[in-house]
Amino acid sequence: MKGFNEYVKEDLIFCDVCYESKEDFFEQLSNVLREKGYVKEGFARSIKERERRYPTGLDANPYQVAIPHTDPKHVVEPFIAVVKPREALVFQAMGSDDKVVEAEFLFVLGITEPTKQVSLLQNVIQLFLDKETMDALLQLDQESAIYQLLKDKINRGGVCS
Repeated sequence: MKGFNEYVKEDLIFCDVCYESKEDFFEQLSNVLREKGYVKEGFARSIKERERRYPTGLDANPYQVAIPHTDPKHVVEPFIAVVKPREALVFQAMGSDDKVVEAEFLFVLGITEPTKQVSLLQNVIQLFLDKETMDALLQLDQESAIYQLLKDKINRGGVCS
């Protein structure tokens, strides 16, 4: 499997994008991912269904994030899409039927090797728990700056590669 460092792609970092809802987010991002050759046609349907069954909202106090992902059979090229929407999106909290998370950052995982999913999720969660990095990410509003911060963090050994 490629390392975390190779999953983060500059062309898949999006800031200040407006979405009407979580479903709108999934549709819009899936279209972009499909146009760029990262996912197959059924990705949008599959990620929405997986999110409904297994919510990915995470309250990484004080940060509200989500890490949506779906079956590897819908992914062509491994990736992590990083999205900082203009307004937080409501996700159901992981492991809860009634708690919601207003996600300020979305890390959409495109995994092609199912056996590596847990380690990639752990690396992303480790990033969420790094207060300095998350504070910096929330202050940035340009895709290139977010990309550079993530790459610098990874290269300093802050996130497993």
